[in-house]
Amino acid sequence: MRFSYRPTHLTPQHRRGSLASSPGWLALGATLLVAVGGGWLAFSYTPFWNPEQSAQISAARDSACQRSVTLRLGDNSFLAKPDQVCSWLHPVPQPTKQLSPQPLPSPQFNVDAITQWVHSCTSQVEKPAKNGSRQVDSEGRLVSLLKDPVDGALVEHPNNLVSQIKKALDSGNGNVEITAKLSPRKGGFDDTVVAAPPLPYQPQPDEKWVDVNLTNHTLAAYEGEKLVLGPVPVVHGHRLAPTAQGVFKIYSRVPFQDMTGIGFDGPYSEPANYIQYFHKGFALHPAPWRTSFVYTPDTGSHGCVNMRPDDAKWLWDWADTNTTVVSHP
Repeated sequence: MRFSYRPTHLTPQHRRGSLASSPGWLALGATLLVAVGGGWLAFSYTPFWNPEQSAQISAARDSACQRSVTLRLGDNSFLAKPDQVCSWLHPVPQPTKQLSPQPLPSPQFNVDAITQWVHSCTSQVEKPAKNGSRQVDSEGRLVSLLKDPVDGALVEHPNNLVSQIKKALDSGNGNVEITAKLSPRKGGFDDTVVAAPPLPYQPQPDEKWVDVNLTNHTLAAYEGEKLVLGPVPVVHGHRLAPTAQGVFKIYSRVPFQDMTGIGFDGPYSEPANYIQYFHKGFALHPAPWRTSFVYTPDTGSHGCVNMRPDDAKWLWDWADTNTTVVSHP
């Protein structure tokens, strides 16, 4: 038989197995209790706006939802109605703290939603430029105009429009109106190099003469064999009213006249200036009513040689009575 010896004369602080007798254990337990309780507060509790705060936030958002946005791009106008503008609002954020005061969130608008709307508007007015086509000689001079270029349009810096709209919505009141200009984009030409046509006329040295090419639908001005204008595109007679062919002289110059007559399509009246008659009723004159000088047999004139206004003015200032006009295929 074995006996265990336990001394009974030790003081309480030397005895083992009593939590109550250990201040260190008490401190550790208190720390754990605070940590567990604090963690529950941190991870299980969500701050919220009180009813008064919620009412103020809702009122501000309702006011924001009554606004509209108008975007003017050149001559085009686009409207985002209030219900669409309202859909651009960010959701209401929750407060970050419950017990300390913080400012109420003002209505904020989603930049991605605004961007999508602005781009949908600009896509309806923007268009790329398209090249025309023409034949040129080895020196780049016009031989024949085949197709007009088509100008395009572009909205410069559309992201700036997005920023302006968002800033106006976030910081202001009332409806928003933004205006932007369209930047034109000029179409060029796709050129095909061909041989230059031979001169149809043997002029005297320094003689002023005008070459009207009815095959290539061009006009050029020469002094002797020196080219001084063009070739430039013209529209000559319709297939039912062809321009006279031959070698002529300008016999009358009229600063302005209402040119009237009865043509293949009935009576006509065409007010024009800088008119230079070279054979009977056939004349060289501007045709500002035309938007294209690409000739087709069905869009031809009543027999006159229609010119672009700037070209006709140049020819008026350069030519005179008795200037030779050579009209040929």
